[in-house]
Amino acid sequence: MLVPRRQGRHLNSQLDFLGETVDVIVHPDDAAAAGVTNGQRVVVRSARGELAGIAKVDAAVRAGTVSVPHGHQHANVNRLTDDQDIDATTGMAHYSGLAVSLHPVPAGGAR
Repeated sequence: MLVPRRQGRHLNSQLDFLGETVDVIVHPDDAAAAGVTNGQRVVVRSARGELAGIAKVDAAVRAGTVSVPHGHQHANVNRLTDDQDIDATTGMAHYSGLAVSLHPVPAGGAR
């Protein structure tokens, strides 16, 4: 399941030129199941789309979740969401709890 998050020192995609890494945080059990190692380039996919980042394996995140930061131009969480999947209470698109999968990018991969 997708769990989006904010980064403490990243305001929005206008600051992508600062080069902050898009850390995709994943539980060690989930990383092992996906064949992903810490620091490896990964792709996160949903039924709607995909984005790329760097795996950060961390037991502090709940097993079964993939945490992706907001505010990056090329790793935008909106690539994973569906603008037709609207929360009835807020009227906003669902940004969390979406089914996603994690995939390693092979060494030398083009992502």
